[in-house]
Amino acid sequence: MRTALKDGRFLLALTTAAAPVVGHALGQYWHAFAIFFVGIPLLDLAFGRAAQPSSAAEIERLARNPFFRFVLHAWVPIQLALIGWGAWLIGGGRLAPLDAVLFTLSVGLATGATGITIAHELGHKRAALDRFLARVLLVTVSYGHFTVEHNRGHHVRVATPEDPATARLGEGFWRFLPRTLAGSLAHAWALERREVAASWAATLAVAAALGAAFGPLAVAFFLGQSAMAVTLLEAVNYVEHYGLQRERLKDGRYER
Repeated sequence: MRTALKDGRFLLALTTAAAPVVGHALGQYWHAFAIFFVGIPLLDLAFGRAAQPSSAAEIERLARNPFFRFVLHAWVPIQLALIGWGAWLIGGGRLAPLDAVLFTLSVGLATGATGITIAHELGHKRAALDRFLARVLLVTVSYGHFTVEHNRGHHVRVATPEDPATARLGEGFWRFLPRTLAGSLAHAWALERREVAASWAATLAVAAALGAAFGPLAVAFFLGQSAMAVTLLEAVNYVEHYGLQRERLKDGRYER
């Protein structure tokens, strides 16, 4: 029972989708920002260390537990529903302009902080279904090339000048952002053109379908939440790898 309760805390990841929904219900479109940037950090400060796996054996148990795969898979329909509902809400002109912008960014907080994180995990799995669901999530945030570049580009070139996701020492975030966006897409295209083209075609199809169903404002919502989600991802990349540099060895390769 104690183990089940401890594992059950991971279901909290799925509740992040409720932040923009609750904000809309309350008419307080800053609600998700308070949850993501105040509430969750405070919870992490209070309970984060205690929630970490206590041993290698526990890490292995978590990795083999099908419950955690269920949590990852369960997010996919939640994100699709959240984006569809948001497109209907914004596309129908049901919100004032400022509220519409805040709501769009709120959805991007959920699709970025939770959605891209889960897509990252699924993209590292071997099962075909897991990798397919990772692509579905990334298509809905207009970043379908991420798995290709992350797995086959970033992991190989991290902390080297060749890696666009590694911020250079002294490089500000807003200078880093366009460089990593362009560099990651270009390298992913060089690695796997067919998969990248298919992912971007799917993103365009989603945007077109939302526009046909709910109007041009729905497309603006879709692109806006995508921009917020991707900016969060690249902010994490910026912080995690800032200034790191692997030494080049005599044989021309970089140190591990």
